[in-house]
Amino acid sequence: MLRRIPRYQVVLDVVLAVAFVALLAPGSIGVAAASAFGIFSFTTSEVSLVLVLVMGAALAVRRMAPGLSLAIAWAGAIVQMGAGASVEPGDIAIAGVVYCSAAYGGRVTRALGLASAVVGGVVAALYLSYAAGRVPVGRLAFSTGEWADFATLFLFLLLCAWSVLLASWTAGRLVVASRASHESRDAQEAAERDQARALHDVVVEQERNRIARDMHDVVAHSLAVVIAQADGARYARMVDPDAADQALRTISTTARQALGDVRILLAQLRHSEDDTPQPELKELSDLIDQMRSTGLAVEFVETGRPGEFGTGQQLAVYRIVQEALTNALRHGDVGHPVEVELAWEPDGASVSVRSRTLPDPVRPARTTTGIIALPVLPPAPTPPAQPVGHGLAGMRERATLSGGRFSAGVRDGVWTVSAWIPFAPATRPVPRVPVAGAGVAPGTDARSRPLTLDELFPPEAAAAGTATPGAPMPPVSPHRTAAARGAAAAAARRARDDRPAGS
Repeated sequence: MLRRIPRYQVVLDVVLAVAFVALLAPGSIGVAAASAFGIFSFTTSEVSLVLVLVMGAALAVRRMAPGLSLAIAWAGAIVQMGAGASVEPGDIAIAGVVYCSAAYGGRVTRALGLASAVVGGVVAALYLSYAAGRVPVGRLAFSTGEWADFATLFLFLLLCAWSVLLASWTAGRLVVASRASHESRDAQEAAERDQARALHDVVVEQERNRIARDMHDVVAHSLAVVIAQADGARYARMVDPDAADQALRTISTTARQALGDVRILLAQLRHSEDDTPQPELKELSDLIDQMRSTGLAVEFVETGRPGEFGTGQQLAVYRIVQEALTNALRHGDVGHPVEVELAWEPDGASVSVRSRTLPDPVRPARTTTGIIALPVLPPAPTPPAQPVGHGLAGMRERATLSGGRFSAGVRDGVWTVSAWIPFAPATRPVPRVPVAGAGVAPGTDARSRPLTLDELFPPEAAAAGTATPGAPMPPVSPHRTAAARGAAAAAARRARDDRPAGS
């Protein structure tokens, strides 16, 4: 049965067989050199040429068809013994054929290769003893000691033949075992990578679900406020315009806060709710005290002027610090303190957690014996020197969904987790500009009055598609699309058309 092997291996085997025939054929340079140096003394008969050609053919198909190669080698040996020839140059190929039967053959071919090594050694020893004229005949041989000489020669030739043939077969089996060991190790590593990737996806999904549970109450509350204020503004705009304007300001502030929280959710699905209150940034000191109570030395430093974070941003900072301290306790060197730094910036806050890593364990080096690499068991797994856990995926997810950045890595034995979280959109100041011609209550500074809906979206400018010259422009988010602006302008027009005359 033919094996499917790469084309380059077929070409290589054929080239090797041609070189074998060219070097060991009668009259070749190889045979002449061997005879000249007394290494071998071969005949130059036609039998030698036929044997070299037959063994060359066996070498040409030794990897593509190990069983066929073994049968060709046996045919060559039978022709050699039938012709009464002694040891020939082509006999060298027998060791390679037996090796390939064990290295590349199936179960039956391997068994036939082992049987050929054992039986072939016995047949070769008997034949060479007979060719040497040492076979005793008759009862007189016992008295002259010829049987003792025959037994000695037979055992010597048998050991020589078995040492070559069985060693070749054993070497082939060792190569198979080494190849199987490497394939098993590669398959195990691939399975571990797939498992780690699947576990990473599961952890990310679980973290998203937990974020959705954390933000559920916040979003529900914000939308409830927006709905209530919008209904109140509808009824109050004809009776008390100031109350309607105040309701619209509340809607604007609450909606901006809800927008920041909704961006954190990113339309994630959740499967269950948890009614337990979620931690806030002011509880960060309690978290650090709790970690200190476990025996972990924590040094906390806060710099800059604190700003106001939304609920989602507070929870992101809290969870990142919590996960980083947990990793430091589980994987870091608790003999050194963990440094936690919270730095307030004009547009957000950066938090970093630095901890010492454990020293790398010393692993024994792998060794090989001789030419054939013996199969070596893989070293036992050791815990990582830095916290390489799936909590990193959750921390990165929280920072990204909050609109910030996240990084983690080790340098000079210090594992550092850093994150930057921006302020929520609702906490950023809204510009207040004077409005020409707008009614201002006595004693009220026009520069401190917030914009109304008609002032933010003038109907005339919305209808023309451009802003009115000199009219104040509202603070528009860079992420707001043209469709959203058009929808807001249309809503403003409808509100203006519904206003009673003289109001």
